[in-house]
Amino acid sequence: MPREAAYHALDAQPVVSPRRHRALGEARTAQGESIGHRIRRYTGLRRRAERRKGGLSVLMFDLDHFKRYNDTQGHDAGDALLGAFGALLAQSSRGEDMPCRFGGEEFTLVLTDTDHAQARGRAEAIRKATSELVVHYRAGTLPPATVSIGVSSSPEQGGTPEVLLRMADQALYRAKQLGRNRAASASDLVQPPPNPRATPVA
Repeated sequence: MPREAAYHALDAQPVVSPRRHRALGEARTAQGESIGHRIRRYTGLRRRAERRKGGLSVLMFDLDHFKRYNDTQGHDAGDALLGAFGALLAQSSRGEDMPCRFGGEEFTLVLTDTDHAQARGRAEAIRKATSELVVHYRAGTLPPATVSIGVSSSPEQGGTPEVLLRMADQALYRAKQLGRNRAASASDLVQPPPNPRATPVA
């Protein structure tokens, strides 16, 4: 499904497929809510943040080269990695935060009362923790994994959940373009228009 269509079908997309429900372990992403339900809760959080003059931010995560990881380590190992990352995301979240699985190897984390600078700090902490994550599997451990992250915030990048998700997704794509294993900010995607007076006349 194209990304644009996904934003109009959020209610139909389960957070966790039955096959991978167990793999997500203790992560709150495994509670079976649809993303649409999470987005409606998110809208309420945004309104509360506006009343309290607090920020609201979205982090979007993509485990790097996950298909290759599945192909080389096996799908059960991939499930173990998803579970470990989901647990890490839950452990990195406060009670008012909302982690959820966006689909496949993508996850989101909605942060209330969190401005853009704070959100970038949270993203970097989770990125670092992911690179240090030890995933136990069968009699050993899995190879290390990394994650790319996109960060967007309200009101800087928009006031609706759909816009913030889209901007976080674009920032995530930028992080992957820059080499993965990094966090990119949606604020870096907006370039000011050129000032014609600043251009010397030939």
